[in-house]
This record gives sequence, structure tokens and C-alpha cells, in this order.
Amino acid sequence: MRKLTKEEILLTFTPRVRKKIILPSLEEIVWDQLDFLGWVHPSGHLGYVVYNSPSLGIKSLFLHRAIPKWGRGVRMCSWCNTMRPFREVALFSTTRLYNIERSIGDYICADFGCSLYVRGKPLNIAQMGETISVKEKIQRLHRNIEKFFLLVKKLREKE
Repeated sequence: MRKLTKEEILLTFTPRVRKKIILPSLEEIVWDQLDFLGWVHPSGHLGYVVYNSPSLGIKSLFLHRAIPKWGRGVRMCSWCNTMRPFREVALFSTTRLYNIERSIGDYICADFGCSLYVRGKPLNIAQMGETISVKEKIQRLHRNIEKFFLLVKKLREKE
């Protein structure tokens, strides 16, 4: 992913959402290892994703994060297909504007570290063996992110 400025990131969100954004330190981000920029609001209940889509351009999502109160075991991230302990994968959802009854969500790594995990960042849990290359894992990650963004777009077109 190419390096984005604070202004570029903020302009992808609606004015209403911009007021809630607390950006991460952009100087500490290793941009060439990212496929998307994702971070969690300090409250822990909100998430933000900025993705430079080949078909859609630079797009963003403002997401609500469901924090599990109980449970155990493992979950798989829908974007990077990484197995993580129960609390390290969260349900992030977005609603249809003006209609909270209609929403769409996905189970995603709670720290938005998908880009690093497909590139081999060590995890504290055994993973399923895969025969595909890192390049193919990155392509799969992009397909999964793109699919989610397109579903959100379709949901919002029905406004």
C-alpha cells in the first residue's frame, strides 16, 4: 500500500465520522507491508479501515466492533484466513445509513494485522497447513477485502 497522508485518510470518511477519528501515528507505519490500513479507536468499540482498491479507488469503512464477553476456542479471520484465539478475532460491522436494522459484518483480526499474518508474522496458535505461496495469500486477502467493500457498497446503494 502506498503511504497516505492524514488529509487523504480523513477525506475518505464522511464529515460525521471524521469527528470521531483518532488516527494512529502515521510515521510508525511500515506502509510497504500493508494491504490496507486498519486501526481500532482507543475505546475499543470502533474500527476504521482504509483500502486502496484497484476497482474502487481509496475507500474507507467506519466499523462497530463487537467485543465478546465470553467464549473460548479459536476463530478464523474472514479476510486473511488466519486462525486466532477467540478474543483476537472480532465481529466488525457497518450499518446501512439511516437504518441500523440493516447491517453487514465480518469476522476480522481484532488488531487488523491481516497484512502481517499473511506475510508470516508468528502467531501463538498452530495454523492450518497451506500449500499456497505468500503472494497467493496476499492476493486472497485482497479478494476478501474487496468482496467485503463491494457488499457494503451494494448495501448502501439500496438507500
